[in-house]
Amino acid sequence: MKAALVYFSGTGNTWRTAHLYAAHLGRFGWATDVCPVESVLRQKLAPDIDRLGLGFPVNAFGPPRVVDRFLHALPPGEGRHAFVWAVAAGIVGGATAVVRDRLEAKGYRVVHEQAYLVPENGHWRWSDPAVAAMSKERAWNRVDRLVARAAGELATGRARRSRPGHIRQRLLSGSMWRWYLRSCEHAARYVSVTAACRPCGLCAAACPTGVMPSNPLEHAVGSDCTFCLRCASICPRQAITIRLLPGIIRFLHRHLEPGYAEVLAGARGGGKAPTQGEPFTPGEGAIDKAAVP
Repeated sequence: MKAALVYFSGTGNTWRTAHLYAAHLGRFGWATDVCPVESVLRQKLAPDIDRLGLGFPVNAFGPPRVVDRFLHALPPGEGRHAFVWAVAAGIVGGATAVVRDRLEAKGYRVVHEQAYLVPENGHWRWSDPAVAAMSKERAWNRVDRLVARAAGELATGRARRSRPGHIRQRLLSGSMWRWYLRSCEHAARYVSVTAACRPCGLCAAACPTGVMPSNPLEHAVGSDCTFCLRCASICPRQAITIRLLPGIIRFLHRHLEPGYAEVLAGARGGGKAPTQGEPFTPGEGAIDKAAVP
């Protein structure tokens, strides 16, 4: 059995979960390719896959805008089996059902859905790092057990589908998600760069849609933004803030999942992640071969 595990990850949680899927499915003899959505949009899926897995973080109770774009560009499934997983630090709403419906409209047969509660990649500036690390480790141990269960269900053919009620499906993953999609088109209103910025190009290189300028002090964010917060999380000076979170973001230190910065650097050019003030030159990449730490 060969599966493509296509994922989008803003700060690294979905990337880590995708590799957990690859590891656990491998124990059942599945061959997997772990592919970021950005690469698949450029290079398309391999035609010889038997299963499609799609993972994403929940944005406003739905999939990120870049995942929605991937679903629109996806070729017909012709009855091919697919499975969906989502990660969130809070309420999921009907996010997996939204993606399931889009895939089934494309001719895929979605046989499994799963949502995972994952720790936020950020901490209060006054919090104890050791306590936060212990809490995060416990959360990922739980996720690992749930992914192992999901892999077993996929391997044995056991179906799992969500059934969100009217409020979750229509209000949260309907109205709120559509508001989010419209807000992405006006990202320049909400993404703010402070004077702490020392243009190093790191945020621009990491941007999945290429809308972050290399010098964000002089140019605004483009309208293809997906609000993944990758730029705010990768910035070594925490100079990028989101105006949708007034009064909160200044007390929150955002960061990427450990190891994810190196994955982003490798996917773009094979080099190391730049340090503060060091320029970064993007390259090309496709299949994510990095192991989860």
